[in-house]
Amino acid sequence: MADRTVPKRDVRVRALPYLAGILLILLGLALPFGACAESLRIGVWAKGDAERAAANWAPTVEHLNRALPQHQFTLLAVSCEDLLGGLKRGDLDFAILEPGLWLQLGELDNATVLATALSRFQKTRYAGSAGAILVAADRVDLRSPRDLRGQRLVSSDRRALRDWISVERELNQVGLHPSRDCREVAFVGDAEAAVAELVGGRADAAAVRAGTLERMEAAGIVAPKQLRALSFEHVGPEAPARALPVTSSTRTYPDCLFVAGRRTSLDLGHVVAAALLSMPGAPERTTDRPMLDGWTIPLSDLPIHECFQELRLHPYERFGEVTLAQVVRQYMYWFIAAGIAFIVLIAIDIYVTMLNRALAAEIEERKRAEAALRESVLRFEHIATCSSDWIWETNAQGLYTYSSTIVQQMLGYRADEIVGMHHFELFATAEKERLRTEGQPTLSSGNRVFRERYRMRTKDGRVVIHETTAEPVRNEHGELVGYRGVSRDITDQVRFVRLRM
Repeated sequence: MADRTVPKRDVRVRALPYLAGILLILLGLALPFGACAESLRIGVWAKGDAERAAANWAPTVEHLNRALPQHQFTLLAVSCEDLLGGLKRGDLDFAILEPGLWLQLGELDNATVLATALSRFQKTRYAGSAGAILVAADRVDLRSPRDLRGQRLVSSDRRALRDWISVERELNQVGLHPSRDCREVAFVGDAEAAVAELVGGRADAAAVRAGTLERMEAAGIVAPKQLRALSFEHVGPEAPARALPVTSSTRTYPDCLFVAGRRTSLDLGHVVAAALLSMPGAPERTTDRPMLDGWTIPLSDLPIHECFQELRLHPYERFGEVTLAQVVRQYMYWFIAAGIAFIVLIAIDIYVTMLNRALAAEIEERKRAEAALRESVLRFEHIATCSSDWIWETNAQGLYTYSSTIVQQMLGYRADEIVGMHHFELFATAEKERLRTEGQPTLSSGNRVFRERYRMRTKDGRVVIHETTAEPVRNEHGELVGYRGVSRDITDQVRFVRLRM
């Protein structure tokens, strides 16, 4: 029977594939645990000294890495341009911003402030920041900010709200414009360099952020009482700036902001914000200098906006200016309505003008007609006065409405006495009886009266004979409205005829 024992070398060879498979499985299980720590980048403004900037914010990064081990936070100290550009491009997940730089991101969508930095000095916690104007303590010629006229002023960077912008605002408030009124304004990179310029005698004043003096005195760079801060009268003791426990000159603004970038998810932002608010403060033994003491909820950025509006800084370069395009754009519909109203008013004015002209023409025509009528009436009155015949007019009821003045000579009645009398009243009694019995035409029959003879009674009782001719007057409907006629006294003629007979 053949020996079937397998050599040891062959066993080892055959076992290699199994060992390799086990190693691959273990490696596959280990890789997810090593790769689960997501790398997140936090940008910060280096201000000319990347190492100092990184050291200032290192406690925040260390706390986030401890509180959120599933993420790996890395701090990048970069220039201001790279910081803002990285946020806009989405290269940075988070950023620690100077308060003024936040307005530079006004056009950036989805960038969110998560927290505001808290500081502590001599057991006092505060979340605000301000600017301070430092001068040498022995400069008796510099008692107020107005004394900086003609002096050399240094600061860290013109884009830093806490160091420079806040100071420039207050200087403008007292009528001093640094670029115009100071001998020179120089920017040297950071607050420490600005103080070094002042201490070295190369500058008359240094504009730095509040707390710089205390920090440099604690570090031994500046001797106690070697420097002092200038104060503004309009920023009095009751102003919020005076509530800061550190040396300051200006109004108070929010301190540095922790901002989530545009690509940072909302859930990640919530987690990081919660971790920041839980960050422990600085060691209790550190009381000789201002220190980062954690983070608090975001403070109102209204003071920043007000400051930038006053100085006309981005994005408020044209704040308060009113251009024609803005007016048209804002009040476009009002202009359209006003234009329509103007056109309507013009049309109404033209229409009213035409009516007025027509009315004026009508009034003028009426005046001419009235003048002609008056002239005609006067002519008629003159003719009637000159005539020896009695001219009269009655209405439909037989009442006289007009009488010429000759009637007074003929009947003894004045013309105004005749008006209103009934024509039948002037007939003699016998004449009235005759007219009733004979039925001769009267002034109420509606027929024409032609040379009819009537016996009339005068005012003094005499009886005279009148020869009357009258025509009925009718309106446009053919209705009788009265008579117009002429009466002539023929008493003498009748008597003469009778005598001859």
